[in-house]
Amino acid sequence: MAGLLRHYQQFTVPASSTFAQVVHTLAAAATKGEEDTALLFDAIIRRECLNSQIFPDQGFALLHCRTQTIRQSLFYTCVPDGPAFEDDYFKGIATVLLLIMPEDEYRQVHTDVLGFISSSLVSDDAFYQAILGHDPEKIRCHLQRILKTYFESALSL
Repeated sequence: MAGLLRHYQQFTVPASSTFAQVVHTLAAAATKGEEDTALLFDAIIRRECLNSQIFPDQGFALLHCRTQTIRQSLFYTCVPDGPAFEDDYFKGIATVLLLIMPEDEYRQVHTDVLGFISSSLVSDDAFYQAILGHDPEKIRCHLQRILKTYFESALSL
């Protein structure tokens, strides 16, 4: 969980970026080397084809997958340099969130933690507003609080 917080980043890309360009930017940030970037890119695209999580009425898109190309769970945000992305796939979207987890022996823990973060987008208005506000420090602060809540809940404190 500390790694999730430590490695959180927000990326700003041109509003004219296509869906594929946004996915490539995020995949490249999460990996080292072109081969791993391509593998992660493909994993995100495959997962998106199964069940898209684009929410224009809420202003965000959630991309996620499980992959062997990374060693720890990661959470990134990607925002356009204008009010919203112009690509038809991201119509009305002002923030793209990427939640990825490794395929390893801690699969259930990764799933639970990332699920808790994604459900917080709906249940935690302050976190949702921070995401839409594009302020990385506020997002990190709320993410820390959310992870602490998850940790305390997991330990039944």
